[in-house]
Amino acid sequence: MKKTRILILLGLIMSLLIGCSKDNYEIVKMEAERSIYYFIDDLEAATDIIVIGEFIEEDTQKAKYQYETDDVHMFLTDIYSTNVIEIKKVLKGKVESDTIKVSQSYGIEEDTGRLITFSELTPMKKGESWIFFLRYNEENETYWCVGDYSGRYPLPNEELLELCNKVKEIKKPLNKILTEEKELSRSQTEMIIESYEEDQRGKGSSENSPDYLYESSDRSIYRISDDGDKKEIANVYSKIDECRAEIMPETFGVFDQNKINLELYCDILEKYEFLD
Repeated sequence: MKKTRILILLGLIMSLLIGCSKDNYEIVKMEAERSIYYFIDDLEAATDIIVIGEFIEEDTQKAKYQYETDDVHMFLTDIYSTNVIEIKKVLKGKVESDTIKVSQSYGIEEDTGRLITFSELTPMKKGESWIFFLRYNEENETYWCVGDYSGRYPLPNEELLELCNKVKEIKKPLNKILTEEKELSRSQTEMIIESYEEDQRGKGSSENSPDYLYESSDRSIYRISDDGDKKEIANVYSKIDECRAEIMPETFGVFDQNKINLELYCDILEKYEFLD
């Protein structure tokens, strides 16, 4: 039940061919280390500014290489492109200019023409507008999306608004269950998890399994004891998964549909008054 779940992917030089973009680039995904945010409070706390912005101009591309042990061959260790974003609306923080620079971990490899990306976000295209959760990086004097794909979201159209309203309806049985359950304190939660980990070092199963703990979007934690409630919660999330399956990855600007956090997106739209 950590505030920020850290996804650590080792081996930066490993790559996976995943297909071609609409511009007929061969796309190669490189593994990287990143923090992923699952709750709106954590996401907001990690940002310097939250803005709605339109990509209007590509600025620069930079790549870093490193020699292998033979001091002859080189391999790519980092590449990023910096785009100029025109600010349409500021949702959090202060912006001194009408435009800012936003960097993403991708670029075109000069010798092969391949699109190399260390990011799960697809490259932005001129004219696209997004909701950005951004943190400033002093080293390259640009902003970056917080948590990579957890820091950029599509502006809602009618279809996405309807989908999020559908998710709100789907979650009503869950909300009812939580009003009837007793909220746990953080210390109680830590004791349950510690007890479970101790049991796992021994033999047999544990009645303290954290599988029975539920953390809501407002960070409250509940222990679900009733089997019927557990099945209802599983049913709720099965329906949310079905809603997510209706979304094409490119709608969210990601390569992988599994990277779409529909619950978090709906919380964002609700907090910033896109939803009724």
